[in-house]
Amino acid sequence: MPLQNPLFIFFSKSLHDELQKDNIHVSVLCPGGMNTNLSITLMNKTGNFLSRLSIMNPEEVVSVAMDGLLMKKKVIIPGGINKSFLLLDKILPEFIKKTIRNKAMKRLNPTSRFVDYLDKPVDAPIIKKIA
Repeated sequence: MPLQNPLFIFFSKSLHDELQKDNIHVSVLCPGGMNTNLSITLMNKTGNFLSRLSIMNPEEVVSVAMDGLLMKKKVIIPGGINKSFLLLDKILPEFIKKTIRNKAMKRLNPTSRFVDYLDKPVDAPIIKKIA
């Protein structure tokens, strides 16, 4: 389950520092959006241009994650766009971030055509009978 909660990241960094003397290394992975299954992939394709660019496939994330683990990084963030989003998160004022979040959430409404498509029963007739 992806967690990008600042408290979780802080805890993981602290754990990394605490256990390093025992030669135990802790890393936290912040992958951003990923195409994990068909419904998520379809939803990701409905996003705006920047969000579509930041979406990664699990195979790409695993490669970056393994490299980060081997280099004993505390925080692993795959993708250049995801790293720039992190920088923006640090420098943008809260009211601008709130406006962006609200706008994005309004776009993700449950009446999306992809959600309707996925919610149809499997045994629903594809071709209607002509009366």
